Amino acid sequence: MTRYFVLDENIIILAQKGENAQGKRDITCLQLIQAIAANDHALVTGKSFWGKYSSQTKTLERQRILLIPRVMTILQSVLLDLNRDNKFIADDELQEIEGLEQLAQSGVDIGDRDFVRAAASVPGSILITADAPLVTRIREQGFDQQYNFSVLSPQDALLLVGMNA
Repeated sequence: MTRYFVLDENIIILAQKGENAQGKRDITCLQLIQAIAANDHALVTGKSFWGKYSSQTKTLERQRILLIPRVMTILQSVLLDLNRDNKFIADDELQEIEGLEQLAQSGVDIGDRDFVRAAASVPGSILITADAPLVTRIREQGFDQQYNFSVLSPQDALLLVGMNA
């Protein structure tokens, strides 16, 4: 069964650094991206996502942080695979979510809103994030229930993807 994943930019950063959100050595995010690719799952992306991913990569490179180089290549191969049912959503087609702007006032990065809107745009999709405050606020506001998407940690998502191997 094909699942549709929205990858918050922190997943890409952590995969490239080979770390978890606490800065400890952990390749869960890398394994997740590899499993999505290997198990023929699909990605949900907005127009600006690749730019955000690339920008984060360039920032890390400027800081001379050692990166796992194949992460962007794996993502690109998934996105360019015409046999996958990837969902590409234009900015003006992203689901509007009433109250989403208020998340920024509660300590959630405003840059995450497009990832949440993308998940809300594809019913049944799964937003993967290591941002605990974002997960908490989405669930408190009921956005996941209202718009029929799931929000999971990389660890939980890896277990889910692994079940379909």
